[in-house]
Amino acid sequence: MKASSLLFIIAIFNFVALETVSTQSPITFHTQLSVDNYLKDREVRKIDRDESGIFWLMETSVIQKYDGRYVTENIVHSIINPKYFTCLSNNKILIISQESEAFFLDKEKKSIDQIPLNNPDCEDCKLKDINLINEEMILYYEKDGLLAAYKSSSEDLYATYELLDTIELSRPKFFKNIFKVGSDYLIFTNDEKLYRYSDSSELELTLPSNFREHNAHVSSEYINPDDFYFSMPRRNGTYRFHNKNLETIKENAKLVFAKKDKKGRVLLALSRSYLHSEDIYIKDEDSLTRWQALADINETFIDGYVEDIHDKILLGSHTGLFYVKMQTQGITPYHQSGSLNNGFGNVILSFAELPNGDAWYVKENKGIFKYNAPEPPDWLPLSDNLENNLNCYYDAVDSNIWVSGYTDSRTGILTSYNPQTKEVDRHDFDLPVMYFKRLNKEELILSSSVNSKSTLLRYNPTEHEITDTLLLLEDERSRRFEFHNESGLLIATSKRLILYHLQDRTIQTIIPETIIQSIVKISQGYAACTLGKGIIFLNNDLEIVKIVDENNGLTNNQIYSVIEDKLGRIWAGTGNGLNILDKDYKYMRSFRETDGLSSYELNTNAVINLKNDHLLFGTINGVTEINPDLAMTASESAVLSIPSVVYEKDGERISQNLTGGEINLSSGVNHITFDIHQNNFYKSSNIDNPISPRIQSFPENLKYDLVDNKIIIPSLEYSNVKLNIYPANPLKSRDKIEISMIKKREYQSLIMFLLIVALIGLLSYFITRKIISINKKRDNTRRKNEVRMAELELQALRSQMNPHFIFNSLGAILLYLQTNEKKKAEKYLTKFAKLMRMFLESSKSKFISFDEEQQLLALYLELEELRFEDKFKYEFDIDPRVDKTNLTLPSMLLQPFVENSINHGLYHKKGTDGKLIIQAIPDGDTIKVIIFDNGVGREKAKEIRANSLKKHRSRATEIIQERIQVLKKEKNIDIDIEYIDLMDDDGNSLGTKVIITLPKILKTYD
Repeated sequence: MKASSLLFIIAIFNFVALETVSTQSPITFHTQLSVDNYLKDREVRKIDRDESGIFWLMETSVIQKYDGRYVTENIVHSIINPKYFTCLSNNKILIISQESEAFFLDKEKKSIDQIPLNNPDCEDCKLKDINLINEEMILYYEKDGLLAAYKSSSEDLYATYELLDTIELSRPKFFKNIFKVGSDYLIFTNDEKLYRYSDSSELELTLPSNFREHNAHVSSEYINPDDFYFSMPRRNGTYRFHNKNLETIKENAKLVFAKKDKKGRVLLALSRSYLHSEDIYIKDEDSLTRWQALADINETFIDGYVEDIHDKILLGSHTGLFYVKMQTQGITPYHQSGSLNNGFGNVILSFAELPNGDAWYVKENKGIFKYNAPEPPDWLPLSDNLENNLNCYYDAVDSNIWVSGYTDSRTGILTSYNPQTKEVDRHDFDLPVMYFKRLNKEELILSSSVNSKSTLLRYNPTEHEITDTLLLLEDERSRRFEFHNESGLLIATSKRLILYHLQDRTIQTIIPETIIQSIVKISQGYAACTLGKGIIFLNNDLEIVKIVDENNGLTNNQIYSVIEDKLGRIWAGTGNGLNILDKDYKYMRSFRETDGLSSYELNTNAVINLKNDHLLFGTINGVTEINPDLAMTASESAVLSIPSVVYEKDGERISQNLTGGEINLSSGVNHITFDIHQNNFYKSSNIDNPISPRIQSFPENLKYDLVDNKIIIPSLEYSNVKLNIYPANPLKSRDKIEISMIKKREYQSLIMFLLIVALIGLLSYFITRKIISINKKRDNTRRKNEVRMAELELQALRSQMNPHFIFNSLGAILLYLQTNEKKKAEKYLTKFAKLMRMFLESSKSKFISFDEEQQLLALYLELEELRFEDKFKYEFDIDPRVDKTNLTLPSMLLQPFVENSINHGLYHKKGTDGKLIIQAIPDGDTIKVIIFDNGVGREKAKEIRANSLKKHRSRATEIIQERIQVLKKEKNIDIDIEYIDLMDDDGNSLGTKVIITLPKILKTYD
């Protein structure tokens, strides 16, 4: 052997992975599925997840589907030794056996068919082996001691072949398996030798001579195309070939499987004895970490599926399917009892935070403790003075810790303790003290209740004296309370939420007929925690702004505690997990004991926000500390899919498969329904909480309903609609489905024309009736002037909507329809209808804003520009100092001037260089509107009209003058109009300029 070869053999073993101490997140939950619950076979050999989020399990004799809760389907197969099992993106599953046979499982047809791997370039060759790398098959055909490596892709269902390399085998009779790793090939032989083939040369790699029981096949896993883990059939040890280097992972254990998560970490299962996987490791860069806790769950794992090793894992084994959940980052349980959720003796009732940042808490028994995580809590001597605890509270006025509670005989106790002086003072009451707060420097307010009787007391602790009984409630128990505007108390009771006014001692019911557990002040108002109706949010005026319950995503309607974090998110403790809402009170996600909570029951008021922005929640079994930023960035794995869309047309329900992101719909389609499948990585069997996905629509005002994970669009009012559909968890916003809906218009030209005419008639009738109705309601003393004003406005409207313009527009539309120019007709029709609507709206008001007048003129000019086929161009030049939103002018004042410029000035101008400019300039207390055109001029226009056969007389100018006179008389509004004929030095007309001077009229004038 050459010296260089020897050096290479030495170099490839220069790395042995160093085993480190485990830093893996603790396992908080695991469960098993077996033949006793849904599985058909005892052994789950292969697992993969398809693009819709469904898991597919290859068992000994069947393939089953698992959605995270239920196992369904029983697709029978006869593949004894599966080598690869991969869900493709074309609704198929690819299965390749150790015997180099390939099969398609059609998920819709539920059938398995063998794939013919007949290479037309190698008809006399024998298929020796197959690799599967990122859905690409590498097929090795042998003939006369040569191996030809071909690549085949899933895009054409492995029907074509591309030659990659030709490999000359030095010992073809001993050939067993071959694997392509990067640009190299690893060749395995029947006599347990390993060769590296690269650049047309073959090199033997020396492996340790430690043998053990015989496996039938090479155990192997591709992590990446150039990252390959393997074990030999008879030699002991697990190895990795990566970047042309061979690494020894473990010399005394064989590979069972290797799975990479989305962050590049590799989960390794190794075997030290037959049919076992006693050693579990995490391979991360150069470290190898033993994970004994996972190995302790089961020692017969065969395959696994992992997206985040620190989150959750699905594992197939010789004894069924295992789901394993790790503690979510940012969530840490402390001070739990040995028996999880035993419900007694370890219930945390209340927290208090001292100025130095220390947190104290009381349990339901006699103890008070200093929170000292991760160390055990410190038992405080004050505990000897306590009996049955209810609440604790740090009072900044006297620097005392106060603890309320009751005796075994149900009388009340209030105990104060000064941490500095160690002084203890006990106060006794007839009834248990449920809750208390400082009212002023001398007094506390106490809520005391038992059975169905409640009192609200003013208490002077210095004098040990009840100074006043503020409130007595019969047949309802008071709970917690919160100050409102310094003069009122919001009190949660067993029947309602009430506002008690301290000054006049009156009661106002804010939320009736609801069990209110507590009321909490938040930045936007208050949160009422109810028992049975979720969270009721109120603003600072005590108006209900939103109710969030199980229908909006909560895991439970029994709400015990609410707190707001630094980002405005709402954290709600319930009887079934912890729920998080965003600052708009929309559901974000939830956590349970499987994520690391000390218990899923957070059924006390114990919650506090620490100085480091961490949250402490009390549960029935200890304390949970939460880092909100870390917890909310923890991964969740939800996958959306929409297999089809259903809609209604002409009374018939039609279903259409969704094969892409674009849907073409004809007009008349309604009740469009998308059924969204949202498959989570795992849904615990005791959670039944389907969270609706989030929808983003374009346009934003699209009307739709979201019911039971179905998007229902009653009618499609827009020709182009886009939907972005996200999983419920907003942190995974990158995972979405995009759908575009395009509605094609269908209409007959004649029908459309008749509809337009009918619409014009109806609008004209409506306008006339509306104006007559308005006139009848005017005051009798102003009837004459107001009637005249209405008549002038109606004439102005008719002047604008003159028959020439209407019939020319309709004629243009009809022409486009007859010549099959539907796009032009649609464009013209849309603008014409919009202009009609704007004329109608403007006719309702005496005054409109400059902005509305500009929009109306722009639309009118667009139509005239289209009708005259670009004979002229127009532009607006509005000085920025003109407040177009708040300044107004008489409605329909400027349009007749613009119409005159077009019809009498620009229409008769030769060529296509006509220009119309509309300016608005502030001038002291007035606005000057200047309308300029470079038409033939007024004198030339008069001459043309005089010679015209049609002797039409326009009264637009006269009507405008009359309107100006009436405005002057009735409103004291002066409007001045000046006409300027523009001439060059030779007396030739350059056009006409009209200057209209208006007073500045605010929008509230009329």
